Amino acid sequence: MTEAQKIFRNNLLAKIHTQPFCKEAKQNDSWGEYLKGLYGVESSKYLSIEELINLLDVLKGKTTSKVCGSREVVDKRFASLAQIEMIKSLWESKARDGSALALRNFIFRIVHIRPLHLENLSKIEATNIILAIKRL
Repeated sequence: MTEAQKIFRNNLLAKIHTQPFCKEAKQNDSWGEYLKGLYGVESSKYLSIEELINLLDVLKGKTTSKVCGSREVVDKRFASLAQIEMIKSLWESKARDGSALALRNFIFRIVHIRPLHLENLSKIEATNIILAIKRL
């Protein structure tokens, strides 16, 4: 690891440890368990730079967990409000049956999941659904 990478890594660790959730988890002695659940390690010192960046994004609420390298968890960035509104408006204008149930059935045919709410779709799934509705 180069000197610049060490400095960057230490800055990431500092940012992570100043997050309110991290402070609270450390007070409750649950930080190690939290990391164990997400990344399979008990201390953030064992995480790579990429994993530290992801952990910081998780703590800021920008994404859900994604584990790098040989560890594996699905990265799911949720659909934006603009995508959700686009799906709703396109569905109302293009579909024969504009009901929510018909939309859920259509989503299942396109991306093979039945989301409880449109907010549970990932960005990629939402994009695929928008493109499919436009082709109707």
